[in-house]
Parts: sequence; C-alpha cells; structure tokens
Amino acid sequence: QQQQQQQKPVVQNGDPYFDDLIKKVDQEISKNNLIEDWIMKHPTTNPSPAQLAELISKVFSLEQVQTATIFADGIKNITCAHVVAILGAVGFSGKVDSLKVLAPKIIDKENKKIIIDSASMLERSDYERVLS
Repeated sequence: QQQQQQQKPVVQNGDPYFDDLIKKVDQEISKNNLIEDWIMKHPTTNPSPAQLAELISKVFSLEQVQTATIFADGIKNITCAHVVAILGAVGFSGKVDSLKVLAPKIIDKENKKIIIDSASMLERSDYERVLS
C-alpha cells in the first residue's frame, strides 16, 4: 500500500510542462501539429491519464484518432489507465480506432481488464478483440 501511495502523486500530477501544452492548444488551429511538435521536443514527458484526456478533449473529434496516434508514437510508458482516460475523452466514432493505435504501446497489458470494463455494451466486443 505504501508503494501505491508513492506512485499515486506521479499519476495525479503528471508532467507540469504538459500543462503548458494543454494551455497552448486552445489557441491553435493546427492542434495536432502543435501536439506532435511539442512531444517530439519533450521525449521524456510523462503526462498523467487526466492530462492526456484533457488534451485530447480539446482536439476536434474527427482528429482525435490522429492525436491518439501521436500519443502512441511519442509518449513512452502508456498504461491501461492512460488508455481508459483517453478513450473516455474521445468521441464515440474514434474509440476503437484510437484503441487500435494505443494497444501495442501499452506497458501493463496484464491490466487490460480495466480497459474492457470501461467499454459500453456496444464497444465491449471490439475492445476485447483489439486487446486479445
């Protein structure tokens, strides 16, 4: 339990520099270009699940799968908790495609049940198929 308490602040707080990106993205038209450039310049960024969800929610729904791809390509240590947060912020039509690009990058695949449990009844079988 002490080990969980030590890890919890990292997950809650994430990367303080990532908060700057979240603020900047509101002012950008080319949101994914800004996000991709920023992540490439900060390869060690370690955002929290909440930070990723907040950022992807600021991107137009038709571009969210591309944003998920940028996360998958540029952010190391994507966990199932990150994926749940991202999928919770993505529009319905982009959830399965976002999961497809994120799934290969998940570092704690033993926890995939939390992703499946977050799915709606309509999404559940697709999530299971992608994660199998």
